[in-house]
Amino acid sequence: MSLTNHRKVACSFRDQSLFQIFQISVTSLHQLKNDEDMQAVSVLRELTLSLSLKCLSFDFVGTSVDESSEEFGTVQIPSSWKPVIQDPSTLQIFFDYYSITEPPLSKEALECLVRLASVRRSLFTDDPARSQFLAHLMRGTKEILQTGQGL
Repeated sequence: MSLTNHRKVACSFRDQSLFQIFQISVTSLHQLKNDEDMQAVSVLRELTLSLSLKCLSFDFVGTSVDESSEEFGTVQIPSSWKPVIQDPSTLQIFFDYYSITEPPLSKEALECLVRLASVRRSLFTDDPARSQFLAHLMRGTKEILQTGQGL
């Protein structure tokens, strides 16, 4: 497959399927959080966290970013994802999983939080929404540091 065709397929997947997959993974994390059937739920939690992380780690731009540029390390999530990213329950579910799981699962939850903390600034159309998002990240990080959980 040529590079051009590969890029077209990747863009099509990003635009038509990836967001829906991420939404399903977040919804599943909420449903699995309080489920008590430990054996089956443990495997499902692991797979669902992994799926969420893979969605957030997708190469949204599709090009290798120059590491010296200002955009290096910024997750270029499409604007269509904004409602889910700005929903406080999205951040909270990953903080919850970080606190209720042990490594390596807690590590994946933390990696999801790192990706969310790295979303592009322009995803937030107004300062109050961005401030609320950042305040939630700071509160969750402060709690991790205060409790020493996972450190």
